[in-house]
This record gives sequence, C-alpha cells and structure tokens, in this order.
Amino acid sequence: MVKIKAEAQMAADEATHHAARAQEEAHMLLEQSRQKAEAAMAAAREEQREGKAAVEKAMAEAARAKEEAEKQLAEAKRAQEEAQKLIEANRRIQESDVQGPSIYAVYRKMIQDGQSNEDVKKKMQENSIDEMDIEAFFDGINSYDEKIRALHAEVEKLKRTRSVRQKEEARAQDMLANLGNSSKLLDGRSLLHLAAEEGRVDLLRIIIEQDVWLYDLQGRRAADIARENNRDDIASMIEARMPKQSTLPSFDRGARQNAALLIGEREVRRNRESFVCGSFSEVYKGTWLSADVVIKRVKAFSEADKKAFWREARIWKKAKHPNIVPFFGAYFRGPKYLLVCKEATNGNLRDYLKREREQSEKTQSVWQKLYEAALGLLFLHLRNIIHSDLKCNQILVGENGEAMLTDFGMSFISDESRPSGGVKGAVRWKEPECLRAENPSQATKEADVYSFGMCVVEAVTGRFPWGNLPDFAVMHHVQKEKFLLQPPEFSDAQWNFVKSLCAFDPHRRLTMDGAVEELKEFARQERRNGGHEQMHHFEPRPESELEDSDDSDWE
Repeated sequence: MVKIKAEAQMAADEATHHAARAQEEAHMLLEQSRQKAEAAMAAAREEQREGKAAVEKAMAEAARAKEEAEKQLAEAKRAQEEAQKLIEANRRIQESDVQGPSIYAVYRKMIQDGQSNEDVKKKMQENSIDEMDIEAFFDGINSYDEKIRALHAEVEKLKRTRSVRQKEEARAQDMLANLGNSSKLLDGRSLLHLAAEEGRVDLLRIIIEQDVWLYDLQGRRAADIARENNRDDIASMIEARMPKQSTLPSFDRGARQNAALLIGEREVRRNRESFVCGSFSEVYKGTWLSADVVIKRVKAFSEADKKAFWREARIWKKAKHPNIVPFFGAYFRGPKYLLVCKEATNGNLRDYLKREREQSEKTQSVWQKLYEAALGLLFLHLRNIIHSDLKCNQILVGENGEAMLTDFGMSFISDESRPSGGVKGAVRWKEPECLRAENPSQATKEADVYSFGMCVVEAVTGRFPWGNLPDFAVMHHVQKEKFLLQPPEFSDAQWNFVKSLCAFDPHRRLTMDGAVEELKEFARQERRNGGHEQMHHFEPRPESELEDSDDSDWE
C-alpha cells in the first residue's frame, strides 16, 4: 500500500498545483480587465466617439469584463477549496490504517504485486481467515481505491477548467480591446461624468474603482454634475474618492495625451530606501502589479519641466525595442514625478563587465554588449529621438544578458531646476561642440555618437574616459582638440573606430548605422576568439574621487 499512498500524495500535490495555477491566472485576468477598463476610461478624455449608444455599450462591456474576470476568480477559489478538502482527506487516509491490522500485510503485498482479488481471497481462506474479516479487508481496499480515483478525477477536472479558460482568454482580450475603442465620449466627458449625470449608481460603482479623472475637459467636477441633476447620493460617492487638494494637470490636449501614460499609484509598491540619490532625482526598486520595476522620481518645479516630463514619457512609451528598457507608465505627487520601468536585473554595463573580469582573465562579451546598445541607439535615431546622456551606467543588462538603453530624455529638467554654472551633464562623455559653447545648442544625433564612443572606451578599458583628469582639464584638452592616447586594450582597428565616433568635427563622425555594422564585426571576432585577449584586472574609481594626473592620457 506504500505505492498507493504515494500515488495519493502525488495526486493531492498535483491538485494543489493546478488549483494554485488556476487562481493565479484568474487574478491576472482580473487585473488585465481592470487595466483595460482603466485605459478605456482614460482614452475617453483624448478621443471622440459619436452617440450615447456607443457610451452605453462601452459601460456595459466594462461591467461584463469585470463580471467575467470575477467569475473566473471565484471558480479558481472554489477549485482551491476543493483541493484543500482533497489534501485533508488524503492526510486522514495516510494517518489511518484503512487496510486493517498488520497481519494483513502479506495480502496487501499480493495486491500490490498485481495478483487478482480472487487469488488473494483464496490464500486468505487457506490461512483460515474469517469470511467477515476477508470482506472487511476488501471493503477497505476498495474504499481506498475510490478515494484515489476521486483525487485523479478532480485533478483532471482542474486541467479541463484551465484549458477552457485559456481558450476563452483570447476572446476576453478581444472584448476588452473593443472596449478601449468604444469608450470615448463626443463632448469630452468621461464615463464617470455620464454616470453622474444620468444617476447610474450601478455603473458608477464600477467606474469609480478605476480611479478615473474626476474632472471633465472644461474642469467641471463630476460631483457638481451629479448635484446639478439632484443626485446628492452620487455626488457623495464621488467626493469620498476625491483628493483633498487637487493635483490634476491642466485639461488641455497634452493632458489628455498624458492620461494614457498614467498608472495607478496604489498599484506601485516602492522600497523605502533609494539605491541612487541625487540633487534632483532618486531611484528606487519596487513592484508594479507582479513585475519587478525601477521607479525614477524626479523633481519638476517649473511648467516647462512638467511638460518636458510628459513629452519624454510619451517618447519612452513608444520606444519599444529589445535593446531599450521597457517603460510601464508614470504618475505624480506634487512636484515629484515618477517614471516606472522594468528592472534590469544584471545592473549597468560597467558593473556587469567588471564581474566578468573578476571571473575570468578576459571579458567575453564587451563588443557584443556594445553592439546591442548600438542597436538600441540606432532605433532611437531612426525615429529622431536623441538620448543626450549616454554613459555606461545608462546602458543596463537584462536578466538574459541583453544590453538595453535607459534614461534617454532624463535631461528634461530645466535650467531653473538645476544648479547654476558650467556645462550641464558629465563632461567626460560630452561632445566638443557642447564644451566649446557658452550656451550649448540643442542635443543632436552627432552628440550621441560622440558620447557612445566614450562609452566604448569606458566599457573596453573599465575606466572612465580621461582617467584621473579633473573635469576642467578634460574640457581644456577637448577644446584644444587633443584626444586620448590609444589604450593597450584596443587593437588599431578598434581604436580607429573609436576615433571615427569621436571626431572633433560632428559632420565627420560615423553615423549609428555605420557604427552598428562595425560593432557587429568586432562582436563576431570576439566570439571567435573567445573574448578580449588583452583585458586586465583593475578597479574603476568613482568619478567623485578622480584626482589630477600627468598628461599620459591624451595625445
């Protein structure tokens, strides 16, 4: 019976596993329904649809989507409860001796070995076992077998339920997508305003859970609209959800576009301590729904900063590429504006390569990672997007080892929000034309190319560009068109590539499509050679600790 007990335990474990999976998927479907409904309602502030019939349909679809998801969740919970019952039954079976006293062990062994019930019964009769005891023995065996079959049947039922749910998922997604296209109002009101106007308490309860805006495009409160229609009960419901001090942005066209980027603040869980902290920004780890994320909090004091924040967030949202960190959305609290993106679990490129060097005498993937980063930058340039702040700590490495760009557009903080004096940004990666100008011009693709060249130097050597030189000395030599000496880690071909990226004349610099082709070849050679043959161990020092040095780092 050991084998039968083991089978019972396995069946119970499998039932628990499938029940947990069913509950998890139901939770996910419910969350997707909520997100889609929220997106549909946010879109109601941006586009227009004709006719009240379309609005009614949208609200009905929202209610139906929520009801379906809740039904799936209830089914998953029921399955979980049933699985717990089966587990408890199995525990009782395991703890009890349903097959009778140990004198029957030899007969149980015969059944386990595959002998028929008739042969076992005959053997028991030969050994003078009483007929009533024989009958009780087989009743116990049959009862145990029935429980095993019940366990297996419940597992199969859970499997079928999960299969049906997977088939229905595509239909549910289509329904929610249609909801997103049909929930716009002709006059700029949100669904909340229509529900308030018409006294639809049933729909109001669903809509208000989604944290939709409480104002229409003319700045009227939904609560006021409800009171205009003698619905004080609805007005009270809405006001209970209103912030004490409104921090909603202005209701212009840009604000309507920004609505599509907003994610619910309550959906984000931020760690208490930041792991990067500067004068005007802080970076935290956390979670958004079930995803591990990084939360970048910046201070935007001026109207120009706020507009630039939303502009850059819209750009990032559209920049979907394997070598660009995925962006999830944004939210704000007073002057603090927050961007939420996927966490790159392997950190930045400089630290990633440092770990490679510590594990081996040669770095295995530096040119491959630079090639991947260049693909991301080329993607941006083809869409006329400028990064404007390239350094190796802005190149991250994902969980599968892929290099990804981040923080393009984090230069949006305006002059009035920054300390005064000098060139903004990291001097060692800045293009010469920026360092020469009293009033640096607008960022360009050529400037990105120069900064990327300095990233190549940083990645291959593991040191900051210009070594230990202080910033004022770097500026002096760049302005005099003096460039770095070739580091020993570079071949002549590789160094000529760097110089083509960092030409002092921006019009003579290599474009990113040309850079991608050369990097592809260097990465191929790297794979063929098994890594960079001349790489040495060293500890790159923080930029804040750089000191004066001799002139050996420049030509």
